[in-house]
Amino acid sequence: MINSFTSCEDLTDVTFDTEVTERIDVNIPNTSGESVDFNSQNTIKLENGSGQIDDYLNYIKDVEIKKLSYKIINFSGDENGVITASFKVNGTLLKEHVAMNVKTVADSGEIFEITDVQELNTIATALKNSNQVDVSYQGDAITNDILNFKVEVTLELAITADPI
Repeated sequence: MINSFTSCEDLTDVTFDTEVTERIDVNIPNTSGESVDFNSQNTIKLENGSGQIDDYLNYIKDVEIKKLSYKIINFSGDENGVITASFKVNGTLLKEHVAMNVKTVADSGEIFEITDVQELNTIATALKNSNQVDVSYQGDAITNDILNFKVEVTLELAITADPI
């Protein structure tokens, strides 16, 4: 008589949604009406996400970006200040603004969405591989007073993790 024991534990991947929001502080001094360069940056880390992300941070199998957007918030300073700026993730240009009045855009609450699927997939791969990406807002400004604001970047993600 042969005795055998077979155990088959069926573990499936865990999939959940999370949102990560990070802010880029932009502080531009009075340029006295001359064009002056600025470069502000920050790092978006998955560990700062909402929901279950902490439990599965080391087991991420796939990242899908459902939405990548940003908006200008917390404006103060020269109401006539104008910037020409680039929004970048990991050094890749995703959106440009030319001669943008910062106060007008901040007051309107306009949300800028990145929709290029190839770029979103590249960012998702970077998040999967290193759990973070660098975001920057850079360009030049013309102002007759200080120009301070934040660029609030939001990533809505679907995460698949393999807890084995």
